[in-house]
Amino acid sequence: MRKETILVICFLALVLTTTAIIWSFAVPVLKPVHIPIIATAMIEEGPDQKQQDLTQDQITGLNNWLRQNRRGWVPMTSPPPSASDLVMQAVPVRGEPFLIKVWGENAGSEWARTIAVRLSTKVSFRVRYCDDQQWTSLREVLARFDNRQTNTH
Repeated sequence: MRKETILVICFLALVLTTTAIIWSFAVPVLKPVHIPIIATAMIEEGPDQKQQDLTQDQITGLNNWLRQNRRGWVPMTSPPPSASDLVMQAVPVRGEPFLIKVWGENAGSEWARTIAVRLSTKVSFRVRYCDDQQWTSLREVLARFDNRQTNTH
């Protein structure tokens, strides 16, 4: 083989390897998260871990919110700075129970208005940062819980 052919083959191998590595990290982030439809959910809030079941209206609202926000969930790459304000144990219509964690407005600049979902103990949390509209609609779903951390004031 000529030197030019070997250089072209090495260059192509380098470019294709680099591309494959980048896409192996990018594809999981770009793929929408499939969150199953919730049948029942129990919520814990605050430092005293007050527990309460969600009403059927709240579950319907939460299912609608999750369906409308399927994209934008990224793998959690660093531990959160504090415990979440709300922890939900959700039981889907089919499948195993999963966790939803919510950090309110006072959770710190990086984690304010953040939702994390862990669909299985075998996978890491997926995180979504909410804008004003998304946060307002989620807060309305959970309006029954008078937690100072989820208020906008």
